[in-house]
Amino acid sequence: VSVKSMGKTVEGRDFQYSVIGTPAHMARLEADAGFWRGVRAGTITESSALATLRADDPPAAFGWITEPPHGNEPAGGEASMRMLYELAARTDCANARRLQTMDFFIDPARNPDGRDNNTRTTAWGFDPNRDLMYQTQDVNKVPLNVVNEYPGLFFIDAHQRQEEHTSDLSNTLFSYAVF
Repeated sequence: VSVKSMGKTVEGRDFQYSVIGTPAHMARLEADAGFWRGVRAGTITESSALATLRADDPPAAFGWITEPPHGNEPAGGEASMRMLYELAARTDCANARRLQTMDFFIDPARNPDGRDNNTRTTAWGFDPNRDLMYQTQDVNKVPLNVVNEYPGLFFIDAHQRQEEHTSDLSNTLFSYAVF
């Protein structure tokens, strides 16, 4: 597990995310990211990409699990922390196979200012859902820049409905995210 910083929020809090992968994958994380960016951009031909993926030691695939950009929806962050623990601590064969082919990126707080202030909005009072297309708010711009650096096969944005906020919800979300 490696904890990385994406930068600071407007109120000075850290944007952090964790990467979970095997030691071999972690050692070549940037090279694997370059491969997937090339595939996405079309600068790596289909035949070259397939040959690379069929090789003995192909690049790891990437997957993202994030809390929503609403600070008052804590279940996504709680569930993502549970997922981080499961991926890092489990020693069973299913988890070992999963980590042999994939690296996981977990962002437990896409809106640290909103989380700490227990509000749906950004520090500027802006609803992040209204900004995703334009990315003018730090809670969208900063994390999505990192997501584009490490393009994933999936992106789980674990929203929560307020009327369902219970202490049990993180277990419910976790059960949906287990693969």
